Amino acid sequence: KTAKFFQEQMPNKRLRAITMLREPTDFRASNHAMIMCGLNAEIKKFNQQRAKKGLDQVCSPKDGLNVSALVDVKTQTLINKCQSGAKVNGQQKQQCQDHANGVDIFEHCRSPSHLLAHHQYDKHYRSMFK
Repeated sequence: KTAKFFQEQMPNKRLRAITMLREPTDFRASNHAMIMCGLNAEIKKFNQQRAKKGLDQVCSPKDGLNVSALVDVKTQTLINKCQSGAKVNGQQKQQCQDHANGVDIFEHCRSPSHLLAHHQYDKHYRSMFK
């Protein structure tokens, strides 16, 4: 009923707030991936490449979006930035050092289950459930 209401009221608009209808942990993980992991820019680039090929945009794994592949691209972009000698902030420098030591620096960004199992979740996100 809710989806039908939004579709009738705003037929030509995309509404991200609809994600609030999901489980709280899913919503939290979704926000984390899009905002904290910075995947919005990667998804935008990915969809621009699809548009050049005449393909529709995808916004979820169900539609064929591979979030882990986008995380790999984001990781490689950061590593390239560190190796090029470009200016990086302290957090990025630490992430590059961790990556050099074999740490998956964006492991918590790969999926909701990765986030929920990661120590970052307990440190930063679990407070909404306490």
